[in-house]
Amino acid sequence: MTSPALETTTTLPRRVPTISMEYTVMGDGVNEAACLQELASREPGYIIVSDSTFEQIAHLVEARPLGTVQVRHREEPAAIYELISMR
Repeated sequence: MTSPALETTTTLPRRVPTISMEYTVMGDGVNEAACLQELASREPGYIIVSDSTFEQIAHLVEARPLGTVQVRHREEPAAIYELISMR
């Protein structure tokens, strides 16, 4: 998904006299990206994009529709595409 994400860094005190930094990224696009990354990791060189990203790059790539996937915290499934090659 091509969408905004919220990025935050938090300072966490520890019992020892050091400070720990925690980095977090949140948002609907982050959940969808994690889902697509998991699907793509099953096959080396496999590139999967969401419909919103595909719409922006369709004129640049050859792609095959793969159907839809359910993304965590979202009611509607997301359409996904496998990138085949550049045009």
